[in-house]
Amino acid sequence: GNQPKKQVQQPIISDPSYCWNACLIDAGNLPNDTTRKIGDFRAADIYLWEPAEQVPFYFNDAGNLPGEGITQRHGGTQWGSNVTGVDWGGRGLIGRIGGSAEFMSWKTFVTMSNESVRPLNVPVIPPNSPNNYLWIGPAYGK
Repeated sequence: GNQPKKQVQQPIISDPSYCWNACLIDAGNLPNDTTRKIGDFRAADIYLWEPAEQVPFYFNDAGNLPGEGITQRHGGTQWGSNVTGVDWGGRGLIGRIGGSAEFMSWKTFVTMSNESVRPLNVPVIPPNSPNNYLWIGPAYGK
C-alpha cells in the first residue's frame, strides 16, 4: 500500500546556512588586524557556499575550509541521508568574488576541495593550481 516516506531528522542549525571561505584569511594564519584586499583574489574565486549539513560541526562558525564540503540539497536524489562522500547528483549554491553566483555540482566542488571523503574516481585539482577556485589568494599561489 501507500506507506509514508521515511522522515530524516536534520540537525538544528542556529548559525548561518552559508559559510565564508576561510582561505580569505589564509585559513586563520593572517597576523592580527591584517586583511586581504579584493585585488588579491580573482573574479572566479569562490568565497561563499552552502556547507554540507551532514556534519553539524561545519556550522560551528561562519567560516569553513574547502575540504569541509558543500551541500547537495538542491536536486540530489538522497539529500539528508547523512552519508558523506557520495555523489547524489545534487548541487549547492556558491558565490564568486566577481559577484556571480551559481549552483555547483558536488563533484565539481570536490575536485577542487580535496575533501578526504572524496571517492577515488573523482579527480583532484591541487590547491596551488590556477584551475582551483576554492583554495584562493596569495597563500595558495594565486
